[in-house]
Amino acid sequence: MTDTTSTSSTPAPKRPRRRGATADQGDASATPTRKAPASAPAKAEAAEAEATEATPAPEAARTRRRRAAGTTGETPAAPSARARAAAARLRTRGGRFAPATPKAQEAPKEAEAPEAPAAPKAAEAPKAAAPAAPAAPAAPPASAQPGTTLTAVVGRNGLSVGVVDAAGAPVGIRVERPVEFPCAPEALVDALRGASTSAPPFERVTVAVPGTVRGGRVIGIASWVTGPKARRRDAWAGFDLGGALRVALDKPVVVTGTPVLTGAAVIEGRGLELVVTLDESFGAGMFLDGRAAPQLDLAGHQFRKGATYAEQLGDGARRRAGRRKWNRRVRLALAALDRLLAYDRVYVGGDNTRFLDPDLGDKARVVDGDKDGTLGGAARLWDHGNRPGGAG
Repeated sequence: MTDTTSTSSTPAPKRPRRRGATADQGDASATPTRKAPASAPAKAEAAEAEATEATPAPEAARTRRRRAAGTTGETPAAPSARARAAAARLRTRGGRFAPATPKAQEAPKEAEAPEAPAAPKAAEAPKAAAPAAPAAPAAPPASAQPGTTLTAVVGRNGLSVGVVDAAGAPVGIRVERPVEFPCAPEALVDALRGASTSAPPFERVTVAVPGTVRGGRVIGIASWVTGPKARRRDAWAGFDLGGALRVALDKPVVVTGTPVLTGAAVIEGRGLELVVTLDESFGAGMFLDGRAAPQLDLAGHQFRKGATYAEQLGDGARRRAGRRKWNRRVRLALAALDRLLAYDRVYVGGDNTRFLDPDLGDKARVVDGDKDGTLGGAARLWDHGNRPGGAG
């Protein structure tokens, strides 16, 4: 006997379900229905769904959740070929995303009314200036001590300027100015004016030039001036240097020759005293009982062998003749002057005295301008109304 109960209770085999369909859609193929055309956003979603079909459902869900939370930590993968094809079909069918809604234009702002001009301020009354404090009285200029003398010595290569007191002691420091002599007379006056502005206060001025001076006028300059410079000698002949300096400096001025200034610092003041200088050339000056006598241009007088004192005793002659012969000529010159003047004492100075032998005779004395205070003679020229022959 066949068991029908077991046969009837056996369940019928299940119909395979289409992938991606639900239980309610099992018999949907039997009665097909017409679907409404999908919109563009729906088509995009469908394309995205088709692109993710290859991924298992649980893993795809987790991936979507991670992407939504931004925690995947991975660089987004490029769309697959299927997704790109779906997007291309969407564009071919005319699918478009809704354009962004343009922003409403803002209403133009109303023009602001111009501000009314501010009312002008009332003019303020000028403030009364505070009375200025009385200025402090200016300090009176330093007055010169009695007897202070500005001394200027004109040399071949420069101008030496200093101030001495009544006793011949220096006041301040001596200033050297580069002046090439012989220069134009006016240039020497300007140089002395400029040097006097930086000197200590003084009452009077003494100037010594290498030449013959009488009454403040330059009779002639030193005979060592030769060559192109000799043409400047004519400009000095008869030039009133004392008068020009009195106007420029507004002080009493004495102008004399360099030997007279040298002798005024060292003479004893008794009898006839002769002073000779041995530098580039030869110079001489005389004093009688302490007063300067008129100058004589002894440098240009004939000495020996048809040559003058300057030609035989100048610095050029010393170099050519040598020290021994030059010393012999100096002794001969002092003897010749003694026969002419019968002097009581002779003082020999100048830069070339360092080449002299010590034995020059009983009446001779060698003097050093720096040690014996030559500039001090500038003050002695004013003692007791001493107005030397070269005074101005």
